[in-house]
Amino acid sequence: MGLIPIEIVEQNVWTKDIDLNFEKKPTARDLSVFCRQFVSMTKAGVTIIEAMKMLVEQTDNRALKQAAEAVRASLEKGESFQTPEAVLVYSPDGLSGMSRVYHKLYRTRLCRGKYRDAERFVLINNWEATYFDFNEEKIVEIAMKASEIGVDTMVLDDGWFAGRVNEWAGGLGDWIENKDRLPNGLNKLANRINELGMHFGLWFEPEMVNPKSCLFESHPDWIIHTAGRKQSLSRNQYTLNLSNKEVCDYIIGAVGRVLRTANIEYVKWDMNRYMSEVGSAFLPSDRQGETMHRYILGLYYILETLVTEFPN
Repeated sequence: MGLIPIEIVEQNVWTKDIDLNFEKKPTARDLSVFCRQFVSMTKAGVTIIEAMKMLVEQTDNRALKQAAEAVRASLEKGESFQTPEAVLVYSPDGLSGMSRVYHKLYRTRLCRGKYRDAERFVLINNWEATYFDFNEEKIVEIAMKASEIGVDTMVLDDGWFAGRVNEWAGGLGDWIENKDRLPNGLNKLANRINELGMHFGLWFEPEMVNPKSCLFESHPDWIIHTAGRKQSLSRNQYTLNLSNKEVCDYIIGAVGRVLRTANIEYVKWDMNRYMSEVGSAFLPSDRQGETMHRYILGLYYILETLVTEFPN
C-alpha cells in the first residue's frame, strides 16, 4: 500500500477562473477549490509558502484566514518545522474498506511493543461503581467479582491522588498518592490485584491542572491562556501549556515517578475539557499562532519519552 498521487486536470486556474472572496462560511466546494488552486500553483512552480500566502491574501473569508494564522511559524536560523503527517489510502470497497485499510495500517505500523498483536485486555473500571467514594478494599472487592467472569484487568480511575476529594476540590496535576484513600499505596493495591491473576491499570489526565493544586500555585503561567483575557475554567480545570518544554518535562517526571512505584500495566490517558483562550506566556505576540502546533509536538515528546521508558 502506498500514497495515491493526485492528478489535477485544471491547470493554472488560480488567476481569474475562481473567486475566493466568500463572505460566508466556506462550503465544501469552496474548500475544494482552495485546495485545487493550491496544488495547481505548486505544480506550476510556486513554492508552498508563497502559494498559501497568495491564496490567503486573495480571500476575505475569516475562517480561512484564521486557519492560515493557526499554522504560521517563524523559523530562526537552524530551526525546523515539522508538519502534521497526512495519510491517504485507497479501497475499491467503499468507506468500510477504507476503514479496514486504515485499521491494518495503524495496527501494524503505528502500534508497537509486545501488545501490538496480542489480544486486547478485558477490563473493568471502578468509576461508575464508586466515583470518588472508594478505598483499597472496595477496589479489591470489585476486582475479585470481575475476575470470576474472566475480566483480566482492573483499572483504578480518578481520585487516587492527594487533594482529590471530588471533581471540584483540586489536586489534578500533582500526581501524589492519596494516603487517606490508599494508606498502603498503589504498590500494595497493584500487588493484591496481581495476586488475583489480573493486570492493574491507572487513570491519568496529564494535560490538565486544577487551580487548587501545588502545581498551579507554583506555576500559574504554565496553562494555555491569552495575556490580558479571563482564564476560563471547564470542569474546574485548566489545560497545561505543552508548547513549553519545561511543562512537558514536569509531566514526564510526575507520571514516570508514579509508574515506577507499582506494577502498572495499563494507563487510561484522559482529557476532559476543550482548549480556550489559546495562547502561550512563553511566546512573543507575533508567534502566538504557533502555540497549538507546538502543543502537539510537546505531547508527542511526552508520549515518546514515557513509552520508551515504559514499553510494557
